[in-house]
Amino acid sequence: MALLFGLNLAGLLMLPDLLIADVVDADELDTGTRREGMYFGMNGLIIRLAFSLQGIITGTVLTWSGYVAPTPLELYPAQPDAALWGIRLMIGGFPALALLLAYWFLRHYALHGQRLTQFQTDVAQLQARKRGDIG
Repeated sequence: MALLFGLNLAGLLMLPDLLIADVVDADELDTGTRREGMYFGMNGLIIRLAFSLQGIITGTVLTWSGYVAPTPLELYPAQPDAALWGIRLMIGGFPALALLLAYWFLRHYALHGQRLTQFQTDVAQLQARKRGDIG
């Protein structure tokens, strides 16, 4: 199980940077300018917003589900069924929904197949032309 989790985590950590690199190259083909900083900055903003959303979801679900917070006298209080379902929703439901949403976005990602091959050829030619102009 840890191996499967590790493989998925590696993909999660690696895929955004690879996709951003392709988008930066596509933007360079369209504009003639490289704007990596803008794209990676927007990625950082979205990640920060996701962490904020995670805290909001956690607080909202635990509050609405009637979660009983631990006290110094009772570290593991009995939780109502609604709180247990809320915790299950946060552990499984929201991540599953996020995966479906990510899958939908990736299905509509334009740079794949033959188009990606042509795109990579065009980027290589553009970069070779720029290197020739420099030196």
